[in-house]
Amino acid sequence: MSKKFEWYPTECAPELYPINIVSAKLILKDHSAVAIPSGSDMANGWGAIGQIHIVGDNNKPMPESLRLLWFSYVENEFYQGDFMLPKNALTKLFNEGFIDPNTKQPDYYDRIVVGFAPGGYVAVWAKGGQITTEVGFFKANKVDYDWQKFSGGLDKSREDYIASALDDALDTDQIKIATIPFGWKGKYEDDYRKVHSLSIANTLEARVSGALISYFDGSAEYHVSETAANRWNIHQTVPHRIVWDWTSDSQKNLQTKIVFDEAEIMDAFKKLSREHPNAPLTLLAEVLPANYSVSIILKNQFASIILKQCTISTYEE
Repeated sequence: MSKKFEWYPTECAPELYPINIVSAKLILKDHSAVAIPSGSDMANGWGAIGQIHIVGDNNKPMPESLRLLWFSYVENEFYQGDFMLPKNALTKLFNEGFIDPNTKQPDYYDRIVVGFAPGGYVAVWAKGGQITTEVGFFKANKVDYDWQKFSGGLDKSREDYIASALDDALDTDQIKIATIPFGWKGKYEDDYRKVHSLSIANTLEARVSGALISYFDGSAEYHVSETAANRWNIHQTVPHRIVWDWTSDSQKNLQTKIVFDEAEIMDAFKKLSREHPNAPLTLLAEVLPANYSVSIILKNQFASIILKQCTISTYEE
């Protein structure tokens, strides 16, 4: 008998690219299904938690496959897919759990998140607390679907229906960005997922107790630093946000949060990788403990780029 875990399904889509799920199900071994919330327009963020429907048994086996049908407003396209999930990988994650960055104690995954991106791309993550681990990435196919059935028979053209949905989901500036033809192209299957030979480091050495690192591919990891080593190079895709817990000269417990500007850090990675594709990269935070100022540098052995558009804050815990 398959081991059961307490988990709930939820969904997400990138902030600029709202979608509507027509039907989405996680299929179990006995062919029963756990429905992913559907019917609402959403653009809550890549890797984020959406709606959660608590129905049926709390404890369930890991799902074996995923069946999806959804509409992408920006592309004016329906997508459909049926995918096998890595059940063993999911089971291993739910068995092992992770260290919670707030309590520093063991915790466990309790959600399966399904993400819907432009181009028909689908990501699946295991999530618990602030930790998110990708377990699958797929590509669905474009399909024709009965528009009248989707729109509920509203007396409104398809174009007007889409324009109204985008206006509800995004502000004017966001709509201008989102509706640039193929402005999203390359992000979800390439830019966000490209693996680099990357180390993430800082100049605080043994003062760091841990680092919560979020990535543009929707994943988030927590690393505990129990020695003077202050480098983490497990994930190696482009980081979106880093939070360091560290101790000042006066023994104050501090936290430094760094949020990267997407265009700037992506351009820096591309530039250094293009010029020297095999050279390992280091993303270095130079911290001056006296005034908590932080400089962020992406470098390899040949060149370095200072990242000036980061949002950086340090405060006492």
